[in-house]
Amino acid sequence: MTNSVYRYLEDTDKYAIVKAHIKNLEHTIYSLEVSKIEALAENTPDTAQITSIDSQILASNNKIESLLDEMSSLEV
Repeated sequence: MTNSVYRYLEDTDKYAIVKAHIKNLEHTIYSLEVSKIEALAENTPDTAQITSIDSQILASNNKIESLLDEMSSLEV
């Protein structure tokens, strides 16, 4: 992360913000999983749509991993 200096934002505040972002990403992943269930329920599943959903899930998981690294760098 950048080396910005925050006068009033403490590590506990940053931790809460990062945690909220992770929770939002988990909501996104779950929503994508539900969309995948729906896509697979079609008579002829659209493989491009399923591949896109899988890519979005992977991207969200990668973001979570990066945010977890950020969380571990905070002194909480």
